Amino acid sequence: MLSLSKNQIPPHLLKFFKPRHVLKPKDDAGIPWMLAFALRADGWWLRQDIIRAKPNPMPESVKDRCTKSHEYIFLLSKSARYYYDNEAVKEPGSDVSMTRAE
Repeated sequence: MLSLSKNQIPPHLLKFFKPRHVLKPKDDAGIPWMLAFALRADGWWLRQDIIRAKPNPMPESVKDRCTKSHEYIFLLSKSARYYYDNEAVKEPGSDVSMTRAE
């Protein structure tokens, strides 16, 4: 577990870091979302959360919970108005999809 002292955390981000006694052992800290909210508090715009499914995830070393087969990708912008090129992220349709559409 990451251990930081109060003087290592910027004052405006302190509210996102819970004291050690609040997180119980083996409790999920929600680090990706804490980072997204900290960036939002720092002036960034959280536009979207994207969940990427991992087709073949690496097994976890612990045996008391399931393996996570996804990861978060956050779409952030520095201002309310931004350019998003949806043509750049398009993928061609597969032959199976084309056959089903007929």
